[in-house]
Amino acid sequence: DPIKVTGLLPRDVEAKVTQELLDQQILVHPVTAVSIVEYASKMISVVGDVKIPGQFTVTAPISLYEALAKGGWTTPDAGADVLLTKSPTDPPIRINLLQLQLGKDPSLNPMLTGGEVVNVPDAPKVWVTGNVTKPQAVPIRIPSDASVLKVVASAEGLTQYYNKIAYVYRANASGNRTEIVVPL
Repeated sequence: DPIKVTGLLPRDVEAKVTQELLDQQILVHPVTAVSIVEYASKMISVVGDVKIPGQFTVTAPISLYEALAKGGWTTPDAGADVLLTKSPTDPPIRINLLQLQLGKDPSLNPMLTGGEVVNVPDAPKVWVTGNVTKPQAVPIRIPSDASVLKVVASAEGLTQYYNKIAYVYRANASGNRTEIVVPL
C-alpha cells in the first residue's frame, strides 16, 4: 500500500517504511535506506547587463539581491532599475537598484521561488564626440545627476584644442534636432 511521506526527512521515511513492513508482516527484520537522488528545483533567469547572465537552479526561495549576486551583479553600463517578471503573463515590476542596495524597504527585495526573470536593462547613453580624449558613448545611470562636465569627464576630459563651448543635441517631440549651447 502507498505510504504517505510528504514533509518527512529521509530518516523518518526509513522508520515509517520499516514499521509498515513489520505491520504488514512482509519482512521479519527489515533494513531500509532512503536517499534523496535529486531535490525539486526551479530555475531563475538573470539577464541583461550583469557580469554572468544565465539561468540557475534554486531549491529554496532566495531574495532578488541574492539572485543579482549569483549573476555577478551589474556591469558599468547597467541602468538604474531592475525589471522583475514573475510569470510570462505578468507585467514586469520595476525596482530601483540604489534603493535595493540601501535595503531600507524590504518590499524592494522580494523572495524568488523559481520561474522568475530578472532583467537589468542598459542605461541610457549620451554620445560624446569632438575634442575629448576618448570619444565614446557614456552611460547615464542616474539622469537627474548627469551634467555636461560629468559626461565630458567620463570621456577623460578635453583635448588641448577644445573650444570653450559644448553643444548638446536633442531630438524634440516632432523629431527635429535642437541645439543647446553650453559654455564650459
